[in-house]
Amino acid sequence: MNGKLPPKKVRLKEEHYDEDQKRSLRRALPQATAFDDLFRGGTSVWAKIGGAAIATPLIMFFAIRRIERRGGQIPFEGGALVFILVLAAVLGAFIGASLSLKDIVESRKAKKKPVPFVLDLLYGKGIVSLLAFWVPFGIVCTLVVTALTLV
Repeated sequence: MNGKLPPKKVRLKEEHYDEDQKRSLRRALPQATAFDDLFRGGTSVWAKIGGAAIATPLIMFFAIRRIERRGGQIPFEGGALVFILVLAAVLGAFIGASLSLKDIVESRKAKKKPVPFVLDLLYGKGIVSLLAFWVPFGIVCTLVVTALTLV
């Protein structure tokens, strides 16, 4: 190398576009949404989603193995176990995306950017979000899982 730094990547801002391009961009994305921020979030977002999608079935698998080692009986075998682990991976990915969305909602609110009402209700109201949505959601999910295991 000749001692020079590599050229810096230039990110085009809105002033680099002509008026027709600006209008088409505004029509295509009238405002950058929280979901747009989520999927353009970079590696930390995908690391949370992927890490949660890997960790959740591993936790489930080791919990099942622990029950078997202690002499407990697992009411399912083979295909059902694989289905449960795949479902756990999907649930883990949802949990990772949910955590990333919470971070995005917080950062958008801090920057005074618009946040969709539903996402603000789910992630942006603190204890109100917890009591109004997440606690009842957890109770309903627990009842559904309990009902499915009794059948």
